[in-house]
Amino acid sequence: MWGIAFLLAASAAQPAPAAPSICEGTSTRSVGVLDVRLGEPFAAAVARSTYRFRSDMLPTGYHDAGERLDLRLRDGERLLELPDIGGTYNTGLHINLNPGGINIGSISFNDQNRPLTMAEALDRALMLRRWFVAGGFRPLPVLRGLRDSRGFRIGSAPHALAGPRDRAAAEAMLANERPGLPAMSLFRLRRGGQEVDVSLENWRRVAIATGIGGADAFNACRGREWGLEVYLTAS
Repeated sequence: MWGIAFLLAASAAQPAPAAPSICEGTSTRSVGVLDVRLGEPFAAAVARSTYRFRSDMLPTGYHDAGERLDLRLRDGERLLELPDIGGTYNTGLHINLNPGGINIGSISFNDQNRPLTMAEALDRALMLRRWFVAGGFRPLPVLRGLRDSRGFRIGSAPHALAGPRDRAAAEAMLANERPGLPAMSLFRLRRGGQEVDVSLENWRRVAIATGIGGADAFNACRGREWGLEVYLTAS
């Protein structure tokens, strides 16, 4: 009796676990599989997925920025599995439906569950590029002088990262703190009416530029301050 009481008291006296570092993301496990194909009826994706959609997410679309899940992207008979993404600083997943609220018109997400180093982000970007190119997607012309909705200047990776030298050049541009690019368009690919746009964003630089705060939180992250954003659209 006293032993049980002592154990309970000792347990109650222990400090609560520390909140996860922004560098490591959250400790929450994946809550299910989201299985989607661009251009298909959203109802088909819901039927295949083990992720439970809330009623307020339907029928106009879906947005989640707080839960980690396993994403499966389908392209014909091909399947790309991106396990355990989301659920951390500034990550989100959006599915928007075409007019009429039936078919999936766009899918966007961060391919990560924590801030990435530049090398990690570029490795993942190149894996995505190879997969889409193998499916028949082809590079679109590099866009110059881009600015995002916040007014930030967006750099462009040389030749859409087609070769090793292009990656090295992009790394040098991104690492240079003097211009301090907040974001870079890595590549854009198209096949028929479908387009893939992958970009890299430095969350520390964005926090500084917006003045919202949070830049100091990255000081101990040893370079883990990058977000890899993937945007798929079907016309």
